[in-house]
Amino acid sequence: TPPTLEDIDDDRVGEVVARQISPGDATTGPLRTGMTVWDWDGASYVRSITQLDPPRFRIQALHEADAAFAAQDFAQAIALYQRAADDPALENWLPDDAVTLKAYALYRLLITTAYTDDSQRVGFQARLLTEYPDVAAAPPYVQMGLEFANGLQVTNNLRAGCGEVLEVVNARLDAVGLLNRYGSSAPVYTLADLCPF
Repeated sequence: TPPTLEDIDDDRVGEVVARQISPGDATTGPLRTGMTVWDWDGASYVRSITQLDPPRFRIQALHEADAAFAAQDFAQAIALYQRAADDPALENWLPDDAVTLKAYALYRLLITTAYTDDSQRVGFQARLLTEYPDVAAAPPYVQMGLEFANGLQVTNNLRAGCGEVLEVVNARLDAVGLLNRYGSSAPVYTLADLCPF
């Protein structure tokens, strides 16, 4: 919306407030709603806060989870991946998100809990097997997760597990493409992002 002048912190000095209310379109992809506030510092207005609303779409929760993983905030990443996999309140941007992004979330849960040596890892591996029994027809993240788990079990080495993942990705090039179809405002994924160890 157009910026407004409001005294949101009751200090008798108006702040400039811009609210983002658009959910996005086919070009931008899903956009995070929320607001940005610029506060007067005595000389000019400077941005003081950007407050985003909670993710509305499943892909937004995954983008936030991947950002937390990259920042090594693994507890936050795990919570967001679990939400992306299991929260029925999250909306799907694309028709196949419920299947494809859930598989990606479970895969990321598997590799994140492997890195943090969390015992939940076995449960996420089991969910990939039970929720996607036909691996060949499932999104590539199912096979990636299972191959990662197998490589890790044989070698007890995360890098070896990622080596197995990269072999799957080389055979199933849609692994990157499925994540890069969410518009111009979405992060761009590369092969290295899929298994960062």
